[in-house]
Order: sequence, then structure tokens, then C-alpha cells
Amino acid sequence: MRIIPAKPKLGDEYKLKQENSTMLYRGKDYSYIHFYYENEDTCEMIVTTELDELNISQVYNQYRAEHGIPFPDEIIKFRQYYDLSQTTMSRILGFGDNQFRLYESGEVPNLSNGKLLKSVMLSPDVFGRLVEDMGNDIKNDVREQILGRISALKENNQDKWRANLVFGNTKRDKYNGYARKSLDIVENCILYFVNRMGGVYKTQMNKLLFYTDFLSYKRHGMGMTGLSYLAIQFGPVPKNWDKVYSAFDSFDLQLVEILEGIDGERIISDKTFDNNVFTEEQLDVLNTVYSKFGRMTSKQISQYSHSEPAWQDNIDNHSTIDYTNAFYLQIV
Repeated sequence: MRIIPAKPKLGDEYKLKQENSTMLYRGKDYSYIHFYYENEDTCEMIVTTELDELNISQVYNQYRAEHGIPFPDEIIKFRQYYDLSQTTMSRILGFGDNQFRLYESGEVPNLSNGKLLKSVMLSPDVFGRLVEDMGNDIKNDVREQILGRISALKENNQDKWRANLVFGNTKRDKYNGYARKSLDIVENCILYFVNRMGGVYKTQMNKLLFYTDFLSYKRHGMGMTGLSYLAIQFGPVPKNWDKVYSAFDSFDLQLVEILEGIDGERIISDKTFDNNVFTEEQLDVLNTVYSKFGRMTSKQISQYSHSEPAWQDNIDNHSTIDYTNAFYLQIV
């Protein structure tokens, strides 16, 4: 099967196909959905670089989740918090000079390095001991900078409380799209739609977030917010969805009479969303969802969500929705 750079080089005779497949990775077979283009005349199968990355990421995500290995975005955020170079971070952790850079770029750490990364990210004290053990191999001002940030991290528990409120005590897996649990992303996703739509009813927002996360997974093999979704009577909703909106000071809930005697809660805000927290790919997902659903009523978007296999396959038991359903989205 050939790998080519991009789809535009393909003619109309090539059609996008998908099939259930397995990949042997580090001694174990992992199931995933394999995407490829097939020439309807010659039956030649081709994979673009973009599809190859989507295929492989499904396997890498499962391996990381299974073994508790941090994801690239977590590794990047960890280093940036301490404001260190990739080379300095590699030396503190005892890796080769380029190893940390490779992990940030997507290379999957071996189990021993993965466990070390996880331990220093979960425990500032463990990271502090590694820094102290370097002795004269690290400059005094760099050591003091790191230890100061460790101290600040241990004192700040407010974000941890809010994160638990919004996401629950869950790990990165197929039920949250393997996405990093980011309060900034959740808040700014909501602000994006509130700003553009001049206020959004909760029922609408539940579906907008669902389509945002699942379209992100469909395109890139990873959700955006880190939220999990339940299938309930009125469509997919984030788990603990009511707590999601109450966890942020930037939102107000406005009671609006929808019908006589029936009120609805509308999310409003004076705060402007920060597009700097998103990648270009994430902004493109948000723009796509807004273009499709931004002018729909709560009832209309709910009806569309009922056509999705993600909802239909889980409504009987009100189950948590597996993000693999993203590959079967009907509307976007």
C-alpha cells in the first residue's frame, strides 16, 4: 500500500474507504479503523500521510492509555510550565539530549521512560529530587526557578478541584477521545459559541460540544476538550454537564421563557474567547461546527444528533459514548 503526501494528488477515481483492522505494536495486536483511498478501476489502495497519521494515532493512543504513558501535549505542557529547554529537561530526566524533543513530537516512550515521565508529572516532589540530584550539573538560577515553580504548584489546588468537577476522576481513554483534560479548552470552546451566537441554550451547547469533540476525533484521532458524553433522551450530553457550565466564573445563566410557563437556561458571557489556546486544526473544527449548527434551534440540533449512530447505539442503556463512533458521524 503506497503512502503519498496529500489527497489533492489523487483523481476522482479514488474513493475514501475504511475497514476494521489490527496492528501489531510492541508485541500486541491493537484493533483500529483503517482509512485508505481505493482506485475503483484498478483496486489500487493508497494512504495519504494525513490518513497514515490518523490510523497510527488510534493505536498509539490505546498503547499510551493502557500503560499510563503521557501524551505529547501533556509532555509539552509539563516542560513549558517549568520554562526549560528540551535539552535541559532531557538531562534532568537522564534521557539522551534529543529524546525529550522526540517525545514532544509524538514518539512513544518506552515503558521505563514513560513511567518516569508520569511520576515526575504527577509528583512535583519527585521532579524536585531529580533536580537536586544534578548538583553542579545544573545552574543555580535554573534550579531555583524550578524549585520555585514546584512550590507554587503544590500551593495551587483550585484548578485541580475544578478539573475534577468538570471531568471526574477519569484517565485518557476512548471515552474522552484520548484528549488532555483542559479547563482552558473547555472554557474557550464554550466562549467561542457564546460569542458567535450571542448566547447559547444549554441543550444547544451540549450538542455543539459533542460535535466539536467527535469531529476533532474523526479528523485527527483525538478529541478536543477531554469531556466524556452520555446518550440521554434529548441527545448526547457531556457527563456532569450541569457542573461543566457552573465551574467557570466567566459564564452566567439567564432564564428565558421559551413557551408560556416553560423557561430555558441560556449561557451568556462578557468574556471574549481566546483563540490562542487552540491550534489551527482545532479552530477549523470549531468553525466547521459553527457553520453547520450555529443558526439551528435547540430542537433542530437535537433532532440531528438523534440520527447519529453514536446516540442510537447507546441510548437504550444511557451509556457513555465510545469516541470510535466519530468515524460514523452523519452530519459533519
